[in-house]
Amino acid sequence: LHDLPPFTTLFAVTASGTDEAQVVSTCRYIRSFFDTVLHGRNDCITLGPTPLAVVKVNNRFRYRVNLCCAVSLSGVCCASDKDIRAYISQIVTECSTDKRFKGVSVYADNDPSD
Repeated sequence: LHDLPPFTTLFAVTASGTDEAQVVSTCRYIRSFFDTVLHGRNDCITLGPTPLAVVKVNNRFRYRVNLCCAVSLSGVCCASDKDIRAYISQIVTECSTDKRFKGVSVYADNDPSD
């Protein structure tokens, strides 16, 4: 239980699209981005890409990359870490504008319920 909210902050970056291979490729890119920018930080773990519980909805495949960040002993959560939020914003913007990811929608969520 110590690896779940409220003891950690969970960020989910979800990609969906009609071409499953392209969605998985986008999620792999997102994973490699997080692995690169968070290298050396031991308070964040990147998980995924993984399919959602219901992979295909309305003819769109859905996959997710999760970022689990620990709460410090002082009670300050990395959710307030502007760098983490900036990285998430950067990757969502990049995937939304880069032509390599055409046809794939990417969005982020903080502490998703599913």
